[in-house]
Amino acid sequence: MRGRRSWWLEELKRPQRRKEREGKGMAKRAIDLSKIYVLPDLTVEILKRATPAERIAVSVELQRNFRRRLAAAIVSENPKWTEEQIKAEVARRFLAGEIDADQ
Repeated sequence: MRGRRSWWLEELKRPQRRKEREGKGMAKRAIDLSKIYVLPDLTVEILKRATPAERIAVSVELQRNFRRRLAAAIVSENPKWTEEQIKAEVARRFLAGEIDADQ
C-alpha cells in the first residue's frame, strides 16, 4: 500500500522554489526527505474518520510509547544513570529532535 504524499513534501523537492523563499522566513537548513515518514493510506483514512478527541488520544498514546522506548534505550546505553538523569535525557532528546531514526 502506498503512502500519502502531502503538497509540502513536493514543495521541498523543488530547489528553485525553496531558494526563492529562503529570505522569506523559510528554514535555511536542508531537510532530509529520507527521514520523513509518510502514513499509509489506510491509517490516513482511519484518522480522518476519528473524532478530534480520538485523534488526541492516539497522539498521546504514541508519545507515551515513544518516551518509554526512548527511556529503555537510554537505560541500556547508560545502566548506571539515576532516574532523574534518564528523565532529563529523554526530555533533551525529545525536545531537541536529536533522535536518530536508525537507532
